[in-house]
Amino acid sequence: MWGRASRATLPALRTTFDTLALLAGIAILYWGANWLIRGSAQVARAFGVKPLVVGLTVVAYGASAPELTVATQAALTHHERIALGVVIGSCAANISLILGLTALISPPTIDGRIIRREVPVLLGSVIAVPILFRNGVLSRLEGAVLVMCAVVFTIATLAVSSRLEPDDPLEIEARRTEDNAATLAGKGHPRGSRGTAALQTAIGLILLVAGARLFLDGARGVGKEIGISERMLGLTVISLGTALCSA
Repeated sequence: MWGRASRATLPALRTTFDTLALLAGIAILYWGANWLIRGSAQVARAFGVKPLVVGLTVVAYGASAPELTVATQAALTHHERIALGVVIGSCAANISLILGLTALISPPTIDGRIIRREVPVLLGSVIAVPILFRNGVLSRLEGAVLVMCAVVFTIATLAVSSRLEPDDPLEIEARRTEDNAATLAGKGHPRGSRGTAALQTAIGLILLVAGARLFLDGARGVGKEIGISERMLGLTVISLGTALCSA
């Protein structure tokens, strides 16, 4: 009788532990991303980097750190379907959920140059994915091309931003959001040394890796208990979790 009761409670306990691991992983990912952004932004400001450039590099890539870390962990542990699901699902969540909530809370204004320059790049990236997957496989060479495209786009964006005049609308908007950039960089609080900022960045990276592993293990456990495939798990639970960490 006790043996049957124990066997009956084991799945429930396993599901509970997996759910707790999933939630704890999300929390650790969130704090890891914040520490990474704050530390690296403070380092950038210590070297005199403009807030606009900080936003285009440190904040932009730091906000994508949860998705990047989780997808990389999934790929390294041979769960490629989860990694692909995270990429596609988080893109959909960022464009629809995050952008939609942003518009509901405070409708953003968009400079016409962004529509002419950045939006075509966004559309091109979305179109390129199904083309690259036309044979069912994304090769290492194609992956390297995608990474190079991201690097070239970042360099081009930084080059354009460096030529902006002080009265340019984009530069004015950057100054308007100076408080946010300063908060990320630790301004308004006792300014630490570059070493302290670097340590904060390193701790953020460690938290990201640990949180990604815990989140993945918990999500896979929950998915196995309720019968969700790895691809669907990446498209829904994991991608939404990482998108919320970036919000």
